[in-house]
Amino acid sequence: MDKYAKVYIRIKPSDRFSSETFNLLPDEKSLNVNIRKEKENGYIDNQVREWNFKTCGILHNASQNIVYEKCAAPLVSKYLDGYSCTLFAYGQTGSGKTYTITGSCHNFQQRGLVPRTISQLYKEINERHEQEIRVKISYLKIYKETVYDLLVPIKSESQVDELILTVNEHGETYVKGLSLHDAATEEIALSILFEGELNRRTRQFEKNENKSHYIFTILIKTRQIQTNSKFLISKFNFVDLAGSERIKKYPFETQSQTVKVNKSLSFFEQTVRALSERSRLHIPFRQTKLTHLLQDSLGGKFEIVMIGNIQGERENIEESLSTLRFACRVMKIPTQPVINFSVDPTYLCNQYKNEISLLKKELAAYDTLADKSDINYLSFTDSEINDIHQQVLKYISFDVEKINFVNLKQINEILVQFRDIVNQTEARVEKRLQEKYAPKEKKENCEKNIEPINTPEKGSLVGEKEANSFSIGRPGTFVKPAMSPAIVNLKKKNKKTKENAEGEHHLTPNPLLSSISVKMEPSIHNFIQDIPSSKNEAYETFKHKAGDALYKALIENKVMNKSLQEIEQLNSNLKVLKDANEEIFQNGIVVLGEVQFDTLNKLHSLKKEYRSNYKHLQNLRVDKINLENVIKRCRQKLLNEFEFWYKESFGIAEQNSKDKKQTSCFSVNDDRGAYFEKAEKTLLMKSPESAAFYSARLQTDRRKLVEDINVRPTFEGRP
Repeated sequence: MDKYAKVYIRIKPSDRFSSETFNLLPDEKSLNVNIRKEKENGYIDNQVREWNFKTCGILHNASQNIVYEKCAAPLVSKYLDGYSCTLFAYGQTGSGKTYTITGSCHNFQQRGLVPRTISQLYKEINERHEQEIRVKISYLKIYKETVYDLLVPIKSESQVDELILTVNEHGETYVKGLSLHDAATEEIALSILFEGELNRRTRQFEKNENKSHYIFTILIKTRQIQTNSKFLISKFNFVDLAGSERIKKYPFETQSQTVKVNKSLSFFEQTVRALSERSRLHIPFRQTKLTHLLQDSLGGKFEIVMIGNIQGERENIEESLSTLRFACRVMKIPTQPVINFSVDPTYLCNQYKNEISLLKKELAAYDTLADKSDINYLSFTDSEINDIHQQVLKYISFDVEKINFVNLKQINEILVQFRDIVNQTEARVEKRLQEKYAPKEKKENCEKNIEPINTPEKGSLVGEKEANSFSIGRPGTFVKPAMSPAIVNLKKKNKKTKENAEGEHHLTPNPLLSSISVKMEPSIHNFIQDIPSSKNEAYETFKHKAGDALYKALIENKVMNKSLQEIEQLNSNLKVLKDANEEIFQNGIVVLGEVQFDTLNKLHSLKKEYRSNYKHLQNLRVDKINLENVIKRCRQKLLNEFEFWYKESFGIAEQNSKDKKQTSCFSVNDDRGAYFEKAEKTLLMKSPESAAFYSARLQTDRRKLVEDINVRPTFEGRP
């Protein structure tokens, strides 16, 4: 059964939504568009006023979470199973394409499809204990048929290098020189995304942001830990297309850029139309760099999902209809996703080496049973080659009746020696003939002192009578003696010799590199400001009771650290076992050794224990934040009660006013860092899974601050 690309339509929320123009049907998959007749067109107006569009879903007033659950969430599991996916957003400028794909980089709830996919991706990676998954990320931009890398630091627009599209030996299109960044954790992946978004909105690129295409790619390599033979390679492309433009709505200064954007999108639409027609033999992928780069994605081997962004206002009806028509063409693109398998060459070398060793042992056992234990299958030495040469000579001279054939290698060497003997014999015969005839001719020429060569007269050479006898004649001075036919054939033979040197390719095995990278989150930093015991003994009792829960979190952290050390030790032991070639191959299937199998089982159990402790630690972090807030409130209340008691007991006005100022210092956060820390704790209490998001955001902001300080210009009189 043929599959087709999936299309969803997202309507941008607006208080001016025209319900008369856009009629949403109850099935939430169909949309009717009605345009009322204008009086200025007259009574005779044959224009089409009603359209009906059917899609996979209509998303009206839908949140970011709903859009992700319907459009992108089903693709993540397929992506981890080895299927490649492509999700792209199409629509007019300002319809919400970038908001749908990327979303907000500062608000966790408003994040787009890419951050949510990254979170779910790493969550499922942590649940797949039997697989080793490596993640790499790239981010590029296409503007005016020029490709730029958004993950490379940009100093100025003149320093931006243009990238080139090339095709590898498998026919796959890739960008030569595009940087690929390893992302071992969710926090690193989000940090890479934020870095690309920061470069995307720099002063050099901000002016043409809505006129460029952006492609964010996540590449993963998945392999089984125990077998380590085949691995899966899959890609997830998030494409944010440039906004479709109407030239008449833009000023003359920007019309040249608008024309190029419309040209690129027009070629993209032509490619989509050609893919939807099965009778087409040629697909124009190479018309633009966008379609050339997406050739693998649109070619039918990827899962394809399109999100068409439209605006519900009546004044945008032309652009909305154009987007809906394009969505209907995309729905006709046939897809047959396939899993992309590949084999590790290092593993193949080791496997072939072991198979060769087993075959040699089996052949040796066969020769032993056949009473041929003295047979050598290795390359011949010089002495062995000399022995074969002597055997061939004896066979030619009839000293022996036959040569005993042992194996194919010996037969080849015998043929080589036969050929060498024939060539040597030909050379000797030719040399002997040259020595016999060439000197005699030279001697006759010297004795007669012949003048320079003259053409002899007719009849002056042979057949002249002398007295009573006759002669058959003498050969002329420059007439060469006749040779026998055998000698002539020997001279015509080709004297070129071909050397047949056999060599063996020694495969140098590389050690199997199979390691599991597990990184520990930072330990909890428990710090609670102590109040002097002279203030109140009850406060000390309260502090110890609250601190008991924090001490449990510290113990949990130590247990996790111990588990992490054991995991690292088991990984090193497992690597040593693999380097020692403890694997046994039977019919091409890997059978682990007993020690290696026990180590893997222990490693899996420790990883499960580590993940359970990590989840428990996250819960303790939330409890820690609650306890810290309770402690601060109790401490503040205690200080206020103490100040009130001190005022009532001693009645010192000046000291009372000073103490009030000191008390206010505890209640007001003058430090800006403390304010952001408090805000971050509040956000973490609402959604603990947002820790990686805000941590990546903070690292990106700090890196940007450091870069701004390093490139800040200096002025006269200032350092």
